[in-house]
Amino acid sequence: MFNLTKRDPITLTSRRLAALPLGLLLFGCSEAKDDVASTSSEATSSAEESGSTGSETGETGETGETGGTNECDVWTQDCPDGEKCVPWADDGGNTWNALRCAPVLGAGQPGDSCMLMGDSELTGLDDCAFGSICMRLDDGTNNGVCVPQCQGDADEPTCDDSGRVCSIGNEGVMTLCMESCSPLSQECPDGLTCIPRWGEGDFTCWPDFSGEAGAYADECMWANSCDPGLICWYPEAIPDCQSASCCTNYCNLDAPDPDSACPDQAQGQLCQSVDLGAEPLPGFENVGVCQIPS
Repeated sequence: MFNLTKRDPITLTSRRLAALPLGLLLFGCSEAKDDVASTSSEATSSAEESGSTGSETGETGETGETGGTNECDVWTQDCPDGEKCVPWADDGGNTWNALRCAPVLGAGQPGDSCMLMGDSELTGLDDCAFGSICMRLDDGTNNGVCVPQCQGDADEPTCDDSGRVCSIGNEGVMTLCMESCSPLSQECPDGLTCIPRWGEGDFTCWPDFSGEAGAYADECMWANSCDPGLICWYPEAIPDCQSASCCTNYCNLDAPDPDSACPDQAQGQLCQSVDLGAEPLPGFENVGVCQIPS
């Protein structure tokens, strides 16, 4: 699963981490709303404030803060021929916490459908080609889509596709080139939703694990556990929120009447600038969220 929180880069986990809370891009959990979940059963409530996930990967054999031991370097891809350096859960847990050399079992290219293999979602085994990993989609199977791993290095990560940007999480274990998007137009492919890339000032597409929940004022645990067009946000922003974080609407600050997009306008909710942990990148200055002013 992937989890992101609000003021960090990313921590992903399997069932509970398929959703992303706001700021962290940790594929696991956190308190701000930037963790990402990887299965719908865990993509439901509460953003958490987790610490930084860091973007450095450990050297071969080094144990990182996530608790795993890395067998390889995800940036240099130093595995033997016929293998690729990929994230996995070396402790049998539900979070990608380490790097391993896994056999290349297929030729799936970025955007192709793929299959997760092994006895869990976190074995690192899939049928994507070298340089990509399989990201699970929430359809009740091990089906997914091949996503390219970042290139370059932790200080200057790059993506071959100009329409993608590098998201780093789980202490540098997860390095994925995700599609750029705007939450106002929600142009992500089916099954994906547009969520913040905290600390960077923009947005990327991630699997939508809202399931039957994810509507306005529903509780949320991960950044990708709200329906498209909504964001997992602080409880003070939503009058009827009864949990640590809830879904609220995005809104367009440049619209003639931006506050009209807010369901609880009568209770003082307004369309206000969204705090992405960084100045919005060009093109995202008009993205707002519906919240009660603090």
